[in-house]
Amino acid sequence: MKHVLAFLALFVELSLGIAKELKGDSTIRDLASNQGRSYFEFTQLGGDVEGRDNYPNDPDSDPQYYGDRFGFTTAMNSNGSRVAVGAPGDGYCADYDAYVDVFELEFTDDGSPQWALLGNSIKSSMGGRGSQQIYWGINIGMNGAGTRVVIGNAGDFYGVNPSMRVVDLDETTDPPTWKLVGKRVPEVDDCNYYCDGGAVVAISKEGGHVAFQGDVYAHNEVADTWEEVGTGLENCDVTGFSADGKRVNCGVSVYQLDETSDQWNQVGSDVIDGRGFSELNENGNTLAVTNLDHNKVQVYQLDDDLNWKQVGNDITAEDAPPQSTDWYFNKVGISADGNRVAIEMNNQNPRPYGEQSKVDIFDFKANTKKEWKKIGSSLKEESPGDLGYQLSLSSNGLRLAIGAPQNNGNGLNTGHFRAYEMQTHTVSQIKSSYDYDGTGKTWCMQPLTMSSGALVKAKPCKDNEKKQRWFHDTDNQIRIRLKPWLCAKAQGNRAVQLGFCKSSGTKPNMVKFFYDEDEKQIYVKKKKNVVFNLGIDLTTKNIRIYGSQATNPSLSLWSIDPV
Repeated sequence: MKHVLAFLALFVELSLGIAKELKGDSTIRDLASNQGRSYFEFTQLGGDVEGRDNYPNDPDSDPQYYGDRFGFTTAMNSNGSRVAVGAPGDGYCADYDAYVDVFELEFTDDGSPQWALLGNSIKSSMGGRGSQQIYWGINIGMNGAGTRVVIGNAGDFYGVNPSMRVVDLDETTDPPTWKLVGKRVPEVDDCNYYCDGGAVVAISKEGGHVAFQGDVYAHNEVADTWEEVGTGLENCDVTGFSADGKRVNCGVSVYQLDETSDQWNQVGSDVIDGRGFSELNENGNTLAVTNLDHNKVQVYQLDDDLNWKQVGNDITAEDAPPQSTDWYFNKVGISADGNRVAIEMNNQNPRPYGEQSKVDIFDFKANTKKEWKKIGSSLKEESPGDLGYQLSLSSNGLRLAIGAPQNNGNGLNTGHFRAYEMQTHTVSQIKSSYDYDGTGKTWCMQPLTMSSGALVKAKPCKDNEKKQRWFHDTDNQIRIRLKPWLCAKAQGNRAVQLGFCKSSGTKPNMVKFFYDEDEKQIYVKKKKNVVFNLGIDLTTKNIRIYGSQATNPSLSLWSIDPV
């Protein structure tokens, strides 16, 4: 049987770490052993998941208060296969049943990823007192398995203070259902109407510990109640746990539970002198902090003497082009090993760049410089309010969920969420061993210029020629490493030339290239699955495509070699 490898085989699917077959004629091949240059990028995983436009819009009220605001909060499980998304509305409508939905990643028959609703919507009416709760889902968390979700709300219209509810997935029912676990945990402080900032909640990876405002709780299964664990967190709004639930972070501080005294004790001193959002890694020894007073992100690691030492350089706005002091850092996520951070940034003055929010990913390079380096392109909004607000990073740092509560795709402020997955592309030369002029040279695909419309020709291969460095993305486009990204296109006259690549939200004339490793052929599928083979024009040295009946000798001598 002919063994056909799609050009998609030229990226490493790190999220699996093993070879994986997709339905159809594509096979993903693990190239981790190839010693070539690599390019990293986050590509969207599945389509946009839209809010439902449930909010009762009063024609006499200000439109700024309309909408479900789906995506206000997101929470992802450890491997990035499940995402919880909050839709708290604007918080002031007594008739709105706010909700949290959980989605699971599935694959269609052709191998395409999609997000499917898992179980029922978790509505504010489940939390008690009907739907009269302010900002149900304003803060949420999910355990590592994706089977338990903690939900905070900011109060209700009866003067009750903020509270926390926990739900578990009951997979014995068909379909699965989310059911309440334990009684409601109310905020003990006296808040008039509702507490400013809502309900800060968190959950440990193992799911046995949850946090609400300044307290940690464990579930008593016999009494079906949530019981407080330890004391000493009165001035700490817990936002994260270590995997075992015995270490917590709040702002710029970290605390450890002393099980003998049932007391939470601070670990070291505050990591910075000032304010900041923070995220703790799974072993509780690495903390990423957005330093709000100095507009930078810093990562700290606990040493043997229980002192927090900075790891690598400060991450500043200058590290995330376009370089502008108008960008300020907001939320941050960190991988389980502490070597990758995702940072949400907002632009206080969108002009001249025109962007209001984006997410950048940084890796720690443990080389002689020991520095944080941005990887891939920024994840940017398509329109104001389309990206930013909340982000969730999977444990391995390979998947990312981002909410956009002000997106208008399904109605005003209905919101949506997107998930992304990191792909690693091997940069390669696309070679033909056809002895074009009798000199025994190997010929490489190379554009005349690095601009849209430039013809792609056969040129002698050179190790350091940047115009010969190509990689193949998840859409099977052949990209050349340049920004804005340019791709090989097979035009109407069948000549191959550069054109703008497909990008999110646009549908240019995308061309998919595939590779038959046995036959050494590169081919293109046109409409109705008509196949054209890539070859070299023997007169002009132009790269072009040929019909299946062509006899050009250059059609079956292609190879893809990492550089």
